[in-house]
Amino acid sequence: MIVTEVEGPWNIETMLRWGQEFETFAIELCKAGPIGAVSQFHNSILTSPESLQLLRKMATYSIKHHRLAVTALVIAPDVEGHLLAQSIFKNVYDGLLPFQIFDRMDAGTAFARDFLA
Repeated sequence: MIVTEVEGPWNIETMLRWGQEFETFAIELCKAGPIGAVSQFHNSILTSPESLQLLRKMATYSIKHHRLAVTALVIAPDVEGHLLAQSIFKNVYDGLLPFQIFDRMDAGTAFARDFLA
């Protein structure tokens, strides 16, 4: 499982950096089997439509090349945009892979871990 911390608001440059770091770990982890991703957001989940399109492309790539099987998003109630999270990320992950949104890290990691078991 790959756990990342995301400081928002985020943009395409942030996504590209994150993608490179994610791939570094994913290349090794996927050798052992399917992987899960848990992302904990801080400050804000707000971003541009272009960044969300890139996130979908990156998820598609990771499914194909890194055996990404599940993602959990951890978005606490004090994070800007948390009420929009379901609609924002449904457009990213719908039809690609299972995802759920949680407000606590322990719940998000448990979801991903249970899915991979």
